[in-house]
Amino acid sequence: MECQAFALRLAKASRADKEFAASLVHDRLYDRFRYFVKLNCSADHQVRPEDPVLLFPDDVEKYGACIGPITADEVVALLWRDHHVPEWIDISVWGVRHRTTYFELLCCGRFNADDSQLYYHRADSDEENVAPFGIKSPPIPWMFQRLQEAGRAKSKKYWLAEACPNFPLMPIAARVKRRLGRLFLSLLLQRRIPY
Repeated sequence: MECQAFALRLAKASRADKEFAASLVHDRLYDRFRYFVKLNCSADHQVRPEDPVLLFPDDVEKYGACIGPITADEVVALLWRDHHVPEWIDISVWGVRHRTTYFELLCCGRFNADDSQLYYHRADSDEENVAPFGIKSPPIPWMFQRLQEAGRAKSKKYWLAEACPNFPLMPIAARVKRRLGRLFLSLLLQRRIPY
């Protein structure tokens, strides 16, 4: 795959996933994109020597478990390797902050240059083809899912912060929780709150 084609597919997949996520979440999603990339998310121990794929088993040691936030150009520089790209990349909206939409990219560890061997390949329409990207939903909060199953959900949408409390760029809730904990402890020590 050519580098420009891969960059174009990343842009198309990002826009498509943003539109899909907008139908599921209350958050306003912006057109400024940043990415968190997780490499080698596949089981590659059964790859046969005759398979036309490249493996980079030391990527996690070299780059870390999660790379980001990085720009689209940096994603292309990281994942496009001499016409080889991961066989599949699951893309999903992961968070929003400072007028930026953040995506998570879960990447296969097998890199292939043959476009027809990529997952999510659509041979019928090159215009709609975003292979190797698979459009996925944002994480769904477990409580929201249970309420929907019981028919008691007040809305068909949810907030991303409910689904991604560990989102690396959402420290506000943690800070508020920590401050409230300190306040409660100080009031308890001053015996203003009965125990």
